[in-house]
Amino acid sequence: MNEQEPYDFYRWMYKFLSGSIIGLSNATLVTPLVNYSNHVIERRGHGGKNLVNFTCARAFDGALSYNLSFILRIGVSLPLNSYFLHKLSVYGGVENSHQVMTSIVAGGAAGAFATLPEAIAQTQQLSSPKPSSLRVIRDAVRCNGLFSLTRGASAMMVRSAGFTAGYLGFMPMMCESVRQKIGDHFLADVFSAFVCGLAVGVITTPFNTLRFKKQEYFTQKSTVPSYGALLKSATVASLYVGFLPRTAMYMFSMWFIAEGNKLCHAFSKDGFPDFPSLGR
Repeated sequence: MNEQEPYDFYRWMYKFLSGSIIGLSNATLVTPLVNYSNHVIERRGHGGKNLVNFTCARAFDGALSYNLSFILRIGVSLPLNSYFLHKLSVYGGVENSHQVMTSIVAGGAAGAFATLPEAIAQTQQLSSPKPSSLRVIRDAVRCNGLFSLTRGASAMMVRSAGFTAGYLGFMPMMCESVRQKIGDHFLADVFSAFVCGLAVGVITTPFNTLRFKKQEYFTQKSTVPSYGALLKSATVASLYVGFLPRTAMYMFSMWFIAEGNKLCHAFSKDGFPDFPSLGR
């Protein structure tokens, strides 16, 4: 394929399916970290009273819903980002800054799709007994109306944009820079995942906390505070509750998605702009 050929449906589906496979695999592995992070935030906010305990037996609660969230985020962001880069390659070329911007836009859009599955997963992880996904949706609509299903969407979009910018925008550039110094070594990916995962954790953890607060009483009749009210009553420490497990998740996911891209050939050398760290 040359740069003048269209980005057709089959290419889009290939990117979507590749991203979905990566997202499903990664989400299954990191669900315990996400689950633990949610429990930490809830306990800090409620003083640990009358709450569901985080145990090994419940480490994978909400896994199916969280898998769907990750499938949508990765499955949507990969083809959308690739499409943007393809268009840029046709109309004037791709710079590093373009890669960052397209990954931010693609990640934000993907976050909108994943908002509801994220809320369902959180509710299942923090409830006893654990409700089904349909029960969560039904109770949310019955208590707070259909629009309540979009709670936390803005924070989710920002969090997803930051994560996507990490693994599609900054990590490839860092990998290439590290490889120029140490050669084509697997440690380049590991080091880049560590640094980018840490940066993403610092930037996006407050937005994850805000998303959590917005979706905290998802199936109960409640009035959700505005983002302004949440920030006004928050401290820096409260916004970074759950930072360690989330950052560990980001570090692992950065590395896993990069390796998954190589395995699935999500960024193939067929006329699309190639990311040096993902195309080797």
